[in-house]
Amino acid sequence: VKAGDVLIKLDDRSFVDEGKRTEADLIAVRKAEAEARSMLDKNRPDSEALLATAVARVKAAEAQLANARLSLEYCEARATASGRVVRVGVSPGELIYP
Repeated sequence: VKAGDVLIKLDDRSFVDEGKRTEADLIAVRKAEAEARSMLDKNRPDSEALLATAVARVKAAEAQLANARLSLEYCEARATASGRVVRVGVSPGELIYP
């Protein structure tokens, strides 16, 4: 194998789904933030509070998306150096725990 080659790939379907859900949530909260900004321009009394809440939700959704992408990266074990694989301690279908 060469350095960087994928040695083991874990089932990533749940992480892919979580990433898609989080991306959809991020789109929705960004839309809410844009609406809150437009209310701020119209001088509504509660607009600053709505905007602060919307900004916080955007930041939370961005953090969740970053976490989902990181979890997805953990689904692959890559070779750290070039060489020969002598033995793999797991078989397809086995459950692996950290």
